[in-house]
Amino acid sequence: MEKEDRIALQDLVKSEPSRPTREQAAHWLDVYARLIEMIERHLEEHRQFLATVPEAVQRYLNEANVQVLQEELAAFKDRRAHWQRYRRD
Repeated sequence: MEKEDRIALQDLVKSEPSRPTREQAAHWLDVYARLIEMIERHLEEHRQFLATVPEAVQRYLNEANVQVLQEELAAFKDRRAHWQRYRRD
């Protein structure tokens, strides 16, 4: 993950409440669930598009875009898991 993306993710995490209520935990679970769904849709659209373009375009998009989206997806899944654990406690 690029430095700017790591900083943005850190800022997002810092914006989360440190001692949330159940309602706040539910809200953050929903936020991350929707982010995950959005990125998964975006990745699927990329895959469909890649099947229709020349190999050079595929390489560029895989290196420039897909890798970043996959890293963000993993980070958001980690945050969702955090909120799932928090909500169970």
